[in-house]
Amino acid sequence: MKKLLSILCIALLLCSAMTLAVSAAAGTPEDPVIFSNLNFNMIKVPAGETHYASFTDTSGAAKRQISINSTTDKAAGYVLTYGETTEASDENGYCNLVASPDANGTYLLAITNNSTKQATFFVNFYDVSPYEISETYLYVGENAVTTSMADTTLFAFEPEETAVYEVSVDQDAAVLSHWNGSIFFVTGLNKEAVDGKMEITCIAVGQSLLVGLSGVSAANITITKISDYVPPAAIEYEKYTNKHFPQPNTFKLPEGELTAVDIKVAQTVVLGADGFYHYGSADGPVMYVDMTGVAFADLRECYYPSSGGFAADRMRGTYVGEDGNTYGYDFLDAMRLYADALDSEGFYYLTEDIANYLQMYGKDQGWYNPIHSPFDAIINGEYNEKSAWLVTSYYVPNGSSEPVTPGEPNDPSDPSDPNEPNEPNEPNEPGQPGNPDVPTDDDNKPESPATGDVTSFGAVMALLVSSAGALTFCKKRY
Repeated sequence: MKKLLSILCIALLLCSAMTLAVSAAAGTPEDPVIFSNLNFNMIKVPAGETHYASFTDTSGAAKRQISINSTTDKAAGYVLTYGETTEASDENGYCNLVASPDANGTYLLAITNNSTKQATFFVNFYDVSPYEISETYLYVGENAVTTSMADTTLFAFEPEETAVYEVSVDQDAAVLSHWNGSIFFVTGLNKEAVDGKMEITCIAVGQSLLVGLSGVSAANITITKISDYVPPAAIEYEKYTNKHFPQPNTFKLPEGELTAVDIKVAQTVVLGADGFYHYGSADGPVMYVDMTGVAFADLRECYYPSSGGFAADRMRGTYVGEDGNTYGYDFLDAMRLYADALDSEGFYYLTEDIANYLQMYGKDQGWYNPIHSPFDAIINGEYNEKSAWLVTSYYVPNGSSEPVTPGEPNDPSDPSDPNEPNEPNEPNEPGQPGNPDVPTDDDNKPESPATGDVTSFGAVMALLVSSAGALTFCKKRY
């Protein structure tokens, strides 16, 4: 009986070993090795064979960088195949390939071991960076370049003279782009080329222009000077003169719940005869504006900084007149009256002066540009361009069309200078600001508002114990 039990035990052991051997044989297209993690996956491939592995990504990522390393036989190397793409390992045993999964989010890859001995491979699926700055610089003429693993590879172009340059690429599948910033700080995409060509302008010798390339692994980028750079005419800023003269301690918010203007859609606001903007029509509810609610757009902080910083010494904004020329105002003196008249919550009526300030100064500060804006709605792109300047404006639904504070002080008899350029807000609906790429002052500088097989259980255990010290990290990630 004991002999029979021993035979049965041996048979069970053999069956278990056979089961493990079959399991270890997985690696065909129909039965690939299944990876369950983004990182630290391992697969052993016998000499001269090709094994398949798959990974299903549930994150929804549109693409991943498949990164493999093996130091078993770096000289012989290996080949990674993904769909129609093949990539050989480099001299250090690394291989990197950016790929997209199938409709189910699955990556099915094949690894061919070129060595005469079994090799161990470590596989990771990395996030793909939106851009990477290349060490290759571009020059006037033809430049042969290769791209990195990132979505877009950025190449610096530092012209030796100010000029307007045409940048073109020789491959139809290539996507050429111009990015704002420098090699030290990239602020975002400026524009993409049309039909493989675009113009970029160098306004100062030594300026670093960033040219982006994506969609191909290599291409020729050609840069040609097409004209000299002609600086725009200098803008003369004149002192803004208020149309309304607020007094301290005279304003208070009305009774009722304030409703924020919905800047996701185009809005109608009308400057009434009383000097205040009204919501919807000239007879609509009086409008109010929060002038202190957001850092870097806090009017009171401009004059009375609480952090020990410096008060603003200029508050410049520009607009385009009816003649097509650009004019500028400095709101520093004019807005001080409003800063002193705000209530304890930072509110005041939305007047013509504040509208001009928001549209001109705010526009030039980049408040309505997601890259530079301090307002969450603008940063998130949840706005209509024509309504963006109303981002801090409110009204009381069914509220009074009359201001709460009666008896505003009389205005001076002649507050305007007849020689001033045409005012931009004469129509009922104020002109809407454009969205500059980068807010600059007349000196072209940003301006701040406030300043392996197994045959026994023993072998299995040995494999598990030994694998604890076999983990290798992939060091060469692009």
